[in-house]
Amino acid sequence: MEQNINELQELKEQLAALNAKLDKQAEISDSMIRKALGASIGRLQSLGSKKFVFCIVAAVLVVAITLFQGVSPAFIIATALFLGVNSYMGYVLMQKEKDMNASSDLVGTMQKVLDYKKYNRDTTLIMLPVAILWAIWYVYAIGQVLGFTDAKEYMGMAAACLIGGVIGGLIGYFCMYRPSMEEADEIIGQINELTENNQ
Repeated sequence: MEQNINELQELKEQLAALNAKLDKQAEISDSMIRKALGASIGRLQSLGSKKFVFCIVAAVLVVAITLFQGVSPAFIIATALFLGVNSYMGYVLMQKEKDMNASSDLVGTMQKVLDYKKYNRDTTLIMLPVAILWAIWYVYAIGQVLGFTDAKEYMGMAAACLIGGVIGGLIGYFCMYRPSMEEADEIIGQINELTENNQ
């Protein structure tokens, strides 16, 4: 009888030690995931800052170039407005990225990431057709300055702009848009893993 009690007590102690070890491993796992989450948020924030700086530099350069090309004041003003709005959207995205925090409420952080993704996607879909309209106007404005008289000259300029636009668009997509969205998805996956571990 006494031997059975001793064996039972020993079994309880082993179970308690095992539970303590599992709890410790879970804490270490959560800590590692939070560390990875912080690194992912840091990369997203760094990318956002670079994108915003690029928007500002591009806006200044493009407006400066149009000023020296002799195009109409209306086109220059429209260009400045278009690039100004684009830069503002980049600023808003950067602020949304800065609001993310690995050590704060995970549900709140998840909501911020989802909001960021939606804003990034929506603004891209809005600005893409506006950029196409701007490019068409640019071809016409340059054609007027150069004295184009027939459609072939405009088509040649349009083809050159199309090639440049496609190349620029691919660079923007693969170097800015896609990496930021993939990083956001990585953050969401890490938050899901943390919440599953804590259930």
